[in-house]
Amino acid sequence: MRIGCSSYSYRQLFDDGRMNVYAFLDKAYELGLDGVELLTGMFSTEKEDLIKIKRRAMELGLQVAACTISCAAVTDDAAQRSASMEASKGWVDTAHFLGAPALRVDTGGMPEGMELDQAFENCINFFKELAAYSGDFGISLGMENHSAVSNTGENVVRVVEGVDSKWFGLTPDFGNFVGRGEEEGYKSIEMSAPHAVFVHAKLYDIGFKKGCTCDTLCLAEKTLDFERIIDMFLKVGYSGYMSIEYEGREDPVTAVPKCVQVLRQYI
Repeated sequence: MRIGCSSYSYRQLFDDGRMNVYAFLDKAYELGLDGVELLTGMFSTEKEDLIKIKRRAMELGLQVAACTISCAAVTDDAAQRSASMEASKGWVDTAHFLGAPALRVDTGGMPEGMELDQAFENCINFFKELAAYSGDFGISLGMENHSAVSNTGENVVRVVEGVDSKWFGLTPDFGNFVGRGEEEGYKSIEMSAPHAVFVHAKLYDIGFKKGCTCDTLCLAEKTLDFERIIDMFLKVGYSGYMSIEYEGREDPVTAVPKCVQVLRQYI
């Protein structure tokens, strides 16, 4: 497996001007990461800026492993679906230009009053079309577990099987699953692992590992059982990215390096 980081982990720094996409790339290099995940809204998509990003990543030996976007895949509003499809295809083009082999997508919210079966049908049809387009560029779509149609292992597998494309899979997010109930969440992670094209390693609270007997105390994510989770992906032969998505209270300047240490204990 490879270790990456989402620019979302540093969202406070982007918001207050302490970091931009180039500083993020420099930080990823400093941390010894393999690649980065770039979130929409955190970098310019003007061609001259994309060229600079691509060049800087190359100079640092970093892969732009994925871009992250939102989609309106569930809504039955024809105009909204059409606009979202056009924008999503544009992001496929951007990912292709940057050399990213994956595009993280989500379903968007489910309109009030919509039946769940209709939401699944809309979602599957949307991603069938988008996957047909992304496949022409060799880019895999990874749907994150974020909404009513993607909040359990059963639901995300239903979408994957419905889309039925080698260019469509999942971006499992540990925290989004486990937050729905510990054992149910771990079961959902295990169900999603065989379909993963990219992974969000969600971290909240870093501390010292209980019962550690090493000369140097090991760090651990205190909310999630990372050893158990990583083993699920190893068992299905996943060798892609674990992209750090830090959502804790500590300043990411000090927290993200700890996140890297946690993952390096298992990868």
